[in-house]
Amino acid sequence: MKWLYKPVERGGLGLLDLEARNEAIDIVWLRDYLTTGPERPLWVNVAEAMLAKHVCKNLGPGENDIRNRINPFMQHWKPKMTGLQEDLKAMIRVASKYGLRMEGLAFDSSILRAVPMWSTAKTDKAKIRKLSRNSRVTRCLTNNHEAIYVGDFERIAALPEDPGHDGTSNCVCQGCEQLITMERCANPAKCAAKAAEFLDLLPSRWDPRTQLPEIHDAELAVDAEKEEAEEEGRDKFDRSIVTKGSVGATFRIFTEEPQHEEDRIDMTWSPNGTTLMVATDGACERNGEEDAVAGAGVYTRLKEGDVELEMAARLPAGVEQTNQTGELYALWLAASKID
Repeated sequence: MKWLYKPVERGGLGLLDLEARNEAIDIVWLRDYLTTGPERPLWVNVAEAMLAKHVCKNLGPGENDIRNRINPFMQHWKPKMTGLQEDLKAMIRVASKYGLRMEGLAFDSSILRAVPMWSTAKTDKAKIRKLSRNSRVTRCLTNNHEAIYVGDFERIAALPEDPGHDGTSNCVCQGCEQLITMERCANPAKCAAKAAEFLDLLPSRWDPRTQLPEIHDAELAVDAEKEEAEEEGRDKFDRSIVTKGSVGATFRIFTEEPQHEEDRIDMTWSPNGTTLMVATDGACERNGEEDAVAGAGVYTRLKEGDVELEMAARLPAGVEQTNQTGELYALWLAASKID
């Protein structure tokens, strides 16, 4: 049947694949649902309220309070499908089918602080449920501090950094006094310790407490290189791998492989390298046909001894054979093989 959907010039009848079309529509709805900020559609607020209310009875600690149920794609809790509005059902199904998840190499601190802390999917489910058990401290975090997001917990956990803080329930440092008077906290030291325990469950890549001078320095270096390149009339590749914008920018779809390790990666940038001009290109025979074959080529002249270096390779069988993938593969060859 799938051959009938192909264009006539490729042996098909050009029929409309209604199932794929409907899934594409559902993915667009999903994209809009995950949008945050001023561009967020108004219907998303209604959908969030419906999903947060339409849940199973076996919710874990921290999930029982509807205020803590922010987004089922960011947290462990899931809505009950029975009786749910059909469009929302379709959106959830397509997210599950195509592996929607939050992923990236590094994130701007504003994104990290906008992730919900209660029941966050970036933690071990059993551990965060155990830590979220009903207690005087967790109730204080929810009701008095109104702590929901990672940034809220980070602010409370930073209390011990106050130079006058002594760690006791009778502490009269400025930080404790502010939490007592402004947020009606009965024991700021205990709340700060509990908030830190929550943050400790996060993978280091998602923990905003660690300062990232290497990211900042790398971005400055990239900006400096761009200015230099503009003066020389060249375009410079932006090597920054930091995801910026809103928390919605962290979502990826069409994922299949298991999640990568989420420890923070070393992004230290060394400005002491030399400049090397490399020519890359890709080519494809019978481009667009079923039996297309693509390859990649790399050429450079090394400065030491004026030595020429050439590389050529066919694309792996599992990669789509096109001119574009050939060009990308050539870039990968150059970046990985030339030292």
